[in-house]
Amino acid sequence: MKSRSFVMSARSWLLVLGCASATACGGAGGTGPSAVPAPVAGASTAPHAAASASPAAVASGSPAARASGSPVASASGSPAAGASGSPVVGTSASPVASASGSPAAGSPSASPSAGASGKPLPAPSASPVMAAPSPSAFPLNANGTPQLRHVFVIILENQAEDNTFGSKMPVPYLQNTVIAQGAFVPNYFGTSHFSLGNYLSLVSGQSVTTLNQQDCPNYTPIVQTSTGAYSQVGGMGCVYPAATMTVADQLTAAGFTYKGYMEDMGNDTTRENATCGQTVGGLGTPDATQMAQSGSTPGKPKDQYAMRHNPFAYFLSDINSGTCAKNVLPLGMNTLGKDLASIATTANYTFITPNLCNDGHDVPCVAPGQAMNTASDFSNENAFLAFWVPMITRSPAFKQDGLLLITFDESAAAHNGNVGTDTANDGSSCCNETNEIDPNTATPGQPGPPLGAAVTYVNGSGNGTPGNSGGGRTGTILVSPFIKPGTMTATNYNHYGALRSVEDEFGFAHLGFAADPMIAPFGTDIFGTMPTRYTIAL
Repeated sequence: MKSRSFVMSARSWLLVLGCASATACGGAGGTGPSAVPAPVAGASTAPHAAASASPAAVASGSPAARASGSPVASASGSPAAGASGSPVVGTSASPVASASGSPAAGSPSASPSAGASGKPLPAPSASPVMAAPSPSAFPLNANGTPQLRHVFVIILENQAEDNTFGSKMPVPYLQNTVIAQGAFVPNYFGTSHFSLGNYLSLVSGQSVTTLNQQDCPNYTPIVQTSTGAYSQVGGMGCVYPAATMTVADQLTAAGFTYKGYMEDMGNDTTRENATCGQTVGGLGTPDATQMAQSGSTPGKPKDQYAMRHNPFAYFLSDINSGTCAKNVLPLGMNTLGKDLASIATTANYTFITPNLCNDGHDVPCVAPGQAMNTASDFSNENAFLAFWVPMITRSPAFKQDGLLLITFDESAAAHNGNVGTDTANDGSSCCNETNEIDPNTATPGQPGPPLGAAVTYVNGSGNGTPGNSGGGRTGTILVSPFIKPGTMTATNYNHYGALRSVEDEFGFAHLGFAADPMIAPFGTDIFGTMPTRYTIAL
């Protein structure tokens, strides 16, 4: 196992011993006042001042807000000191939502607003101190986990677990505040390199073609030549045939709802469509969204949307049915912010993609919106999460039966030593991926170098699997009223397992490699052997 630059006893023992569970080890989004919905019922309205950049009670740099490395929540469900009401750490220059639920002026460009000042505002108050948990009458899945009906996915970019959750802490809100209120899964893996294949596997169970493995610079349909095990589509191209289903198709067919919210999509409609987000030239043309647009060129507005981070644009089943144009929208307060106001308007499955700045992909950003952004700074990603995560976790739908998955598409080397210590690209995998037969490539974790660039891939830290089989170890956090704050598990999971978990929640058959019996859904190691309802202090 790769040595770490910090000490965290609970996590270290889990990784070394390979414990099965912690228990076993111990429209474009304007933000003017007219677009702001009423505050979510039950949200606290008392603002609090932001804390200093130093994480509370974390002398060693461990990700959870605690001194000893012991679980964040006690047996009573109370958060550890410093966890409840944890302020947004390290975001004094990164404004967040006001106490009223209105977006802060100058908030991250998830909610672009003309004339935004960029001045920091107080962070939203955390929810009340957690009451003692108690079992409730709620339906369970066959594996004993609670039946959830509102799943939220936020997908970030290109970070190794060693770097995101290591001692450098580039995204302190995620590492200190969110992690303390959910379940930390350090052994979570991407399924391929580069970005696009991971997004596709997360919604369809499909592995990569050699072109979408390279992020599909040309938006070409797949000419299917074969069908592999678990309905894998063999052939060249990027856009899957109409017969290839996604979880969006499953939800729609069963009478459930889905929404995709893509930040900056439609900012410049000469690049991409304002809904669904396809490149304007359509099938067979170059992808006009491969590079972020700074807004400094006359007539070319700021637009950091990337189609390759929008999986719904790559399936003819979603495109031809019209559901993509109807349900995949720009991210903003007048879309997601408005929809979160009630259970009736919140989709059963919500997929959120930040722009290329706020997802951590472009460092430095071409149009950061904050003067402090540098090659070693992730303040935009931090501010994005600090703005949207509380809006989700305080929404009526989340409080009723929600799950928030914050994950990364793939592992990648640190941008520089100020961000992390992992300097090699990780092509490792988990969960039987080395034995799954991809009809298109034998090396999902090692694409041909794009544009002549040389790329070297190595085995993942502490995993020991071949270095060309997957997207590397990224780590993931899950938050739910049914997950005890401070949970940690050493169980291996990947994007196929996350898809299988969502399908199990809604009683669907498993798509693609999610149907591999070796793929495990999120289990009692995360939700506990006796599901209990907790209050989440975010």
